[in-house]
Amino acid sequence: MSALNTIFAAHGFIQATIAVQLLLLPYAANYLIPQSLDPAHIILLRFYGASVASIATISLLCRNMPNMLPCKRGAGKEV
Repeated sequence: MSALNTIFAAHGFIQATIAVQLLLLPYAANYLIPQSLDPAHIILLRFYGASVASIATISLLCRNMPNMLPCKRGAGKEV
């Protein structure tokens, strides 16, 4: 496994854990923000979790591709 594949895998796994926390447990982010969260903040946290989940999915799908493909280079610029 090349170094770039390892970077894509590590990025995907780290982002996936953050996304799962934001999608399923948005109240767990309450320790970062001292005030209570209203429903609008919860929805925004879940939307952010969905966007992080999409980036994690792209990283995990691209890790086994050859390094010379343009789609992997484009995904690497996003990451």
